[in-house]
Amino acid sequence: EKTYPNYRISGIALTGDPAEPGTFLIPDDEREWTYWRGDYRTRGQAKDIRLIPLHEVRDEVYTVYFSVS
Repeated sequence: EKTYPNYRISGIALTGDPAEPGTFLIPDDEREWTYWRGDYRTRGQAKDIRLIPLHEVRDEVYTVYFSVS
Protein backbone atom coordinates (compact mmCIF):
# COMPACT_ATOMS: atom_id res chain seq x y z
CA GLU A 1 0.00 0.00 0.00
CA LYS A 2 1.36 3.41 -0.98
CA THR A 3 0.26 6.72 0.46
CA TYR A 4 0.29 9.96 -1.51
CA PRO A 5 -0.88 13.34 -0.26
CA ASN A 6 -4.69 13.14 -0.01
CA TYR A 7 -4.73 9.68 -1.64
CA ARG A 8 -4.64 6.17 -0.29
CA ILE A 9 -3.75 3.53 -2.84
CA SER A 10 -4.42 -0.15 -2.22
CA GLY A 11 -3.93 -3.02 -4.61
CA ILE A 12 -6.94 -3.30 -6.87
CA ALA A 13 -7.77 -6.72 -8.29
CA LEU A 14 -10.77 -7.48 -10.47
CA THR A 15 -12.74 -10.70 -10.09
CA GLY A 16 -13.99 -12.44 -13.22
CA ASP A 17 -12.99 -14.61 -16.17
CA PRO A 18 -10.13 -12.94 -18.11
CA ALA A 19 -11.26 -14.77 -21.27
CA GLU A 20 -14.75 -13.25 -20.84
CA PRO A 21 -14.41 -9.52 -19.96
CA GLY A 22 -18.21 -9.28 -19.78
CA THR A 23 -18.03 -11.12 -16.46
CA PHE A 24 -16.52 -8.05 -14.80
CA LEU A 25 -17.01 -5.12 -17.23
CA ILE A 26 -20.15 -3.45 -18.57
CA PRO A 27 -20.61 -0.46 -20.89
CA ASP A 28 -20.97 2.84 -19.09
CA ASP A 29 -22.92 4.72 -21.72
CA GLU A 30 -22.83 8.32 -20.69
CA ARG A 31 -24.01 11.02 -23.03
CA GLU A 32 -21.69 13.96 -23.61
CA TRP A 33 -23.23 16.69 -25.71
CA THR A 34 -24.23 15.05 -29.00
CA TYR A 35 -22.53 11.67 -28.69
CA TRP A 36 -22.35 8.67 -26.36
CA ARG A 37 -19.02 8.03 -24.68
CA GLY A 38 -17.75 4.47 -25.00
CA ASP A 39 -16.49 4.04 -21.44
CA TYR A 40 -16.77 0.97 -19.22
CA ARG A 41 -17.23 0.30 -15.53
CA THR A 42 -16.70 -2.77 -13.43
CA ARG A 43 -19.51 -4.91 -12.08
CA GLY A 44 -19.74 -7.44 -9.29
CA GLN A 45 -16.60 -6.19 -7.56
CA ALA A 46 -16.08 -5.33 -3.88
CA LYS A 47 -15.91 -1.71 -5.05
CA ASP A 48 -16.98 -0.93 -8.62
CA ILE A 49 -14.94 1.62 -10.54
CA ARG A 50 -15.38 3.56 -13.76
CA LEU A 51 -12.70 3.13 -16.43
CA ILE A 52 -11.90 6.20 -18.50
CA PRO A 53 -9.41 6.86 -21.30
CA LEU A 54 -5.94 7.62 -20.00
CA HIS A 55 -5.79 10.97 -21.81
CA GLU A 56 -8.69 12.18 -19.64
CA VAL A 57 -6.84 11.66 -16.34
CA ARG A 58 -5.77 15.00 -14.90
CA ASP A 59 -4.08 15.60 -11.53
CA GLU A 60 -5.17 12.20 -10.17
CA VAL A 61 -3.45 9.02 -9.09
CA TYR A 62 -4.21 6.27 -11.61
CA THR A 63 -3.34 2.73 -12.61
CA VAL A 64 -3.17 1.22 -16.06
CA TYR A 65 -3.04 -2.49 -15.21
CA PHE A 66 -5.26 -4.56 -12.93
CA SER A 67 -4.89 -8.12 -11.72
CA VAL A 68 -7.83 -10.35 -12.71
CA SER A 69 -8.67 -13.47 -10.75
